[in-house]
Amino acid sequence: MAMNYNAKDEVDGGPPCAPGGTAKNRRPDNTAFKQQRLPAWQPILTAGTVLPTFFIIGLIFIPIGIGIFVTSNNIREIEIDYTGIDPSSPCNKCLSPNVTPCVCTINFTLEQSFEGNVFMYYGLSNFYQNHRRYVKSRDDSQLNGDSGALRALRQVAQRTITTASRRQFENKVPEKQKLFQEDNGIPVHLKGGVADALLYRATMILTVGGAAYAIYQLAMASLPKKQN
Repeated sequence: MAMNYNAKDEVDGGPPCAPGGTAKNRRPDNTAFKQQRLPAWQPILTAGTVLPTFFIIGLIFIPIGIGIFVTSNNIREIEIDYTGIDPSSPCNKCLSPNVTPCVCTINFTLEQSFEGNVFMYYGLSNFYQNHRRYVKSRDDSQLNGDSGALRALRQVAQRTITTASRRQFENKVPEKQKLFQEDNGIPVHLKGGVADALLYRATMILTVGGAAYAIYQLAMASLPKKQN
């Protein structure tokens, strides 16, 4: 296929349109912006200008880095594995499906005192928070630590647990009716879509000096995550 090229068409804006139409001029306006005639400034990078700039920026960020480092070191954290994989672990007996209910008691001592608010989080491995089912099961009230009404929790459970998973769970656990009830006034916290894969019932009680503290208001998100 051959095509004729006419330089005059390019200068004048191209060939005219069909008969009866108006010619389209594709030439850009004669302005400094569209004709790329705007004045530009390009700095000359030399050792006399680059090195002082780096030193000044470094001096500005040194106190910022020191403050972040000190704040990070002041954070107290303790990690306790209660999966029971180790045969010597007191939670190893909970791996057997025949042991129901299973009570696992782990003794630990804080080497340093924890000041201020203390938060407890679940640690999950091989789990991705950007999974579609997890995102769809987001519950803001649960993330804020508000357990809400028990009826609302049942509705969330019925909406997030699939039929196949519910049947499989009903076959394994005869006392399924007690799943979403309360234990001594402690409401059950659901996990949204996570409950479909990790359908279990866990009540954590922290005992300090012989006094038991039930951890029932479990906030799963920090303040910055709540605000976002």
